[in-house]
Amino acid sequence: MDMKERRELCNHKSTSKAPPPTRAMFFSAYWPHAVYAAAITSLSIHLVTTRRAISDDHARVEARTSILNSITEQLRSDTPLSKEELERLKKLAQLPKEGDIDPTKTVELKWTDVIFRRKPNLKDGELSDWDKKDIANFQREAEK
Repeated sequence: MDMKERRELCNHKSTSKAPPPTRAMFFSAYWPHAVYAAAITSLSIHLVTTRRAISDDHARVEARTSILNSITEQLRSDTPLSKEELERLKKLAQLPKEGDIDPTKTVELKWTDVIFRRKPNLKDGELSDWDKKDIANFQREAEK
């Protein structure tokens, strides 16, 4: 093929009158990929949070087991175990009670508050947990 034939092929215009591409045509070509990407991302985030929850539970059970093993070793040994130490270890080994966590004590938090770093709405005069901790730390430092 010589240069003249190539130019003719490049300059040749189609005689068919195809409609110009619209937004719907572009959208329809890519929407399955967007849905698949969102689904895969959602599944991966779910799996990561599940894996972290399982590892936290496993660590909690291992901690309880080690505490209980240390209690049994100390009780079997000849050295006496103080009651305060035994109570402290028993308290550490106990599962959290249902009453310790108050499910009704929730703060309504919106995504806009998180994005714009707004503090949650509290009743007048009510302090958040973090503010209470800061005040307690400040009082401890002032007493020293």
